[in-house]
Formats: sequence, C-alpha cells, structure tokens
Amino acid sequence: MPKVIIGADSDTVRDLVKITEKKASNDERVWKQAEHDLNFHSFQTKMLLEIQAQLVAFMNLAFSVGNDRTGKAYFKANKIIESIIQEKTLFREQKKSSDVMGDGVVQTILDYTRNLK
Repeated sequence: MPKVIIGADSDTVRDLVKITEKKASNDERVWKQAEHDLNFHSFQTKMLLEIQAQLVAFMNLAFSVGNDRTGKAYFKANKIIESIIQEKTLFREQKKSSDVMGDGVVQTILDYTRNLK
C-alpha cells in the first residue's frame, strides 16, 4: 500500500480527544452523541482530502518518470479512497467549508502535492 502523510492541527486534535473521552462515558446519551460527533467530524474529510491529493500527485509523478508499477499501485489506492469518499455524504459540503479549506495542515499538504513535479 502506498504511503501518505496525514496531519491535523492542534485544534482538531484537541477536539477529537474531547470527543473520544466522551465515548468512554457511562451515560448512554453522552457516548452516543460522541459517536455521532466522530462520525460527522470534519477531520474525516480533511484526512480523505489529504490522502487523495497525495495519491494522485504520487501516481502522476510515478507515471511521468516511467515507473508504471508504482503508478498503478497509487492508482489502485486512489480508487479505494474514491469509493470511500463516495460513501461520505458530507464530503463535498465539508470539503468547501472554511474549517477544511482554512486548515493550515490541509493547505500545506495540498500545496506540496500541487508543486510536486
């Protein structure tokens, strides 16, 4: 499986830690809400966006230098990510949000992949 980097800013990490702590609650309402919050957290969109951008960039780079085997591996991995994205109903909406597009880590990874040649 091709390797990629996934990152999150400190606010996102803190938020995910708080939600995860609530999942350990004995109060069913609290852990169910936490489960819901995790299922719809924008980090899923950020992570998928970061992964997909890298897979596409690395695939294109591999093919451009004639490394078809590596290019095909990235192509296959990207198809898997595309199918996951299709299942995420909020991906398109969240992808355009300021929370996702204003995230410094996401932008750093996207900038890197755009400049990779």
